[in-house]
Amino acid sequence: MPQNRLLRGFAHKPAIDQPAFLNNWPVWLGLAAALLIPFFLPIAQGLRRHPIIGALGEQLHIPLLAGIMLLVYWRGPLRGRLWWAALTTAIIGGLIEGVQTLVGRSALFADWVLDLIGIGLVVGFVLWRGQGKQYGKWLLIALLLYIPGQLWHLPFSTLARYEARQTFPMIADFEGRYFHWLWKDTNRSEVAFAPSDSLHGQVLQLTGNPISRWPGARMTHFPEDWSSYTHLVFEARATRHGGENLRFGVRIDDWEGRKDNLWANQRFFATEKWYTYRMKVAERPVLHGERHLDLGDVEALLFFVGHPTDTFQLEIDNIRLQ
Repeated sequence: MPQNRLLRGFAHKPAIDQPAFLNNWPVWLGLAAALLIPFFLPIAQGLRRHPIIGALGEQLHIPLLAGIMLLVYWRGPLRGRLWWAALTTAIIGGLIEGVQTLVGRSALFADWVLDLIGIGLVVGFVLWRGQGKQYGKWLLIALLLYIPGQLWHLPFSTLARYEARQTFPMIADFEGRYFHWLWKDTNRSEVAFAPSDSLHGQVLQLTGNPISRWPGARMTHFPEDWSSYTHLVFEARATRHGGENLRFGVRIDDWEGRKDNLWANQRFFATEKWYTYRMKVAERPVLHGERHLDLGDVEALLFFVGHPTDTFQLEIDNIRLQ
C-alpha cells in the first residue's frame, strides 16, 4: 500500500474543525516553526532574571505546546487521532527539553510538566466540545485552575525580588516585608523567620532532625552579579543541637550548574554564640569540577546540615557580600 494511502487511512476527521487557513501547508509549517523556534533561542540574562518576565516566561510552555498539539491534531498523519496526537506532542515536548541543552538552555522536568498541561487543555476541550464527553470539561476546568494556582504568588515574589535589588549587596537581613518569598525549605526541613535577640532582630531559623537528610534553606532570585565581591559573609549560631558544635554547610550555585550539576560549597561549625563567618567566592573552583564559580551569574544560595544526629535549630542573619 502506498505510504500516502496508509496515512490517509490512519487519519480521522477532527471532532473540532480546523480553521480554513490551515488547509494551506505552507501556513501550517510556518505556524509550527513559529511555535517551536522560541524553545531554541538563547534567553538573554536580563530577560531571564527579570522579576516579572522571568516568572511568566516559564509558563509559555503551556500555550506553545497547546498550539503544537492543535497543529498535530488538525493536520498530518495523526489528523483527528486525539490520543495519538497527545502522545506525539508529549514526546515532542520531551525532545525539545533534550535539544535545548545544545543551545545553552536547560532540560527541566518541570518544563515538561507545563508542556503536559498545555496538551491536556487541548485534550479536555476536544473531549468536551467536540465529542460531548463531560469528563473532558472537568479536565479542562482542573487544568485551567492550575494556571492561576501557579501564578498567585507572582505579585509577592516580584516585590521580594525588587526588595532584594534595593538592599544588595546585603543578600538578606530578614527585616524586609517580602524577603521570605525568596526562601524555600529543602529535604524535609522547616524554615521560619522569627525574632532572635535585641542585637539581631528577625533571623532565619532552620530546623531539622535525624529523619531528614541534608535539610536546608534555599534562596533564589537575588541580584545575580557578584563579580565585584570576593567574600560571602554571614552570622550564625546553633540554638538547639545535641550538645556538640553543629556542622553545617553553605552551597552556591551558578546558572551553568543547572547543566553540569556542579556547585561551590564550604563547611562550618556553629556554637550557641553568634559568630561571623566568611566564605571566599572569588576564583572559587566548583566541587569536583575544572571551572570556577561564575560570579557573573549566580543562581541560588543554600544553607544546609548534612546528617543531623539530633534535632537542631540553626539561626542565620545578615547574609551579605564584601
